[in-house]
Amino acid sequence: SLGSSLFVFGGWDGKEALRTCLKLDVQRNEWASIAPMVSARQAMGCCVARGKFIYVMGGYDGSKNLNSMERYNTLTGAWNEVASMHNSRRGCAAVSYDEMAFAIGGSDSTGVLNSIECYHIYTNVWRCLPPMQVPRRLAGAAALNDAIYVLGGWDGVRALASCERFSISLEAWERCEPMAESRHGAAVVEVRDKVWVIGGWDGVSTARSNSV
Repeated sequence: SLGSSLFVFGGWDGKEALRTCLKLDVQRNEWASIAPMVSARQAMGCCVARGKFIYVMGGYDGSKNLNSMERYNTLTGAWNEVASMHNSRRGCAAVSYDEMAFAIGGSDSTGVLNSIECYHIYTNVWRCLPPMQVPRRLAGAAALNDAIYVLGGWDGVRALASCERFSISLEAWERCEPMAESRHGAAVVEVRDKVWVIGGWDGVSTARSNSV
């Protein structure tokens, strides 16, 4: 989301990955098509930076996992390819903080990843950071008070309830109190200095409960 608009990028229609994108004007309750992405992709990470750019990274195009990233300018309505990540990532979490965008976990052809990369918006360069303590795919992430919280996900065997926190200034990980329920594919958002975790899948059924 950005301002009073919600954006939907790509995805999977049951046959192929999509390039198409939509925008919902929340105040008018109206959907509109916007410019398609450069590459078709699903299961990618997305985050907003600098109040006008939306970064879409990684994912799966129907035949391979992707390391590419593209940027949508909400003022001009145009897409541009920017620097690619070091690692292909399907189902990665993404979050922005100051002038940085982070790609967290996901999976590639070798399995579920614990690695994390940081993209510097002004220099257009990716940098590898210390890995998470636990590999995670389809985890949720949020930035709060100089830290990135990574919650839940899938480790390749089971859904996770564990959480970890990355100090941006110290570049170090530490474990946090686990959630009450295991879940992956949950929505995660920071609101008023709290991190909210909504829904997800526990490996058996869709979670209806929320955690704060």
